[in-house]
Amino acid sequence: MHLLARPRGVLRLSLWAVAAVLLLVSAVQSQQDSADWQRRVREQVNHHQLDAALAVVNQRLDQAPTDLGACGWRGRLLAWQGQWAAAESEYRQVLAQVPRDTDILCGLADVLLWEGKPKEALGAIERAREVAPNQPEILLRRARILQILNSASGARSQYRQILKLDRENQEAKRALADLAREDQARTPRRRRRLDLQLHPSG
Repeated sequence: MHLLARPRGVLRLSLWAVAAVLLLVSAVQSQQDSADWQRRVREQVNHHQLDAALAVVNQRLDQAPTDLGACGWRGRLLAWQGQWAAAESEYRQVLAQVPRDTDILCGLADVLLWEGKPKEALGAIERAREVAPNQPEILLRRARILQILNSASGARSQYRQILKLDRENQEAKRALADLAREDQARTPRRRRRLDLQLHPSG
């Protein structure tokens, strides 16, 4: 009996080894496929071929419907094509699975801003800032939104924080210079209003 049991054990181990190898090959192939479609999408985006890029992403989602990376790319491409409502829906579906993904939160903030919803956009970017409080790209978005919401002091403070993190950030430098010019232009108007209040005519 012992002699007969031994080959069965060896056979069982061999089957497990084959299964492990097949799983490894499948995982490697899946990684290669993922890298391949993303490379193709980036190349097409670089050549401004958004329809072709979206077709590649949709094909990937047909093969792997739960691929959140592909869903994120679909949101970006829809947004760049001006399909903002569809992009917003796509981003929100991804965030339901990965609520702290800063790339998706930034994408959602951009779309909400383009849709004319700056307060909602600010909410999305605040969520991203909680995850990555010192990421300049997140802070730049926040500063832009604050400007749109007419919070000059908040935007100014945010741009200054960005320059502490990145002294050569040109957008922050230009924005602070623009805000300073706006302040200078407003000062005479404020003085005239104050004079009228202190010395009303008649």
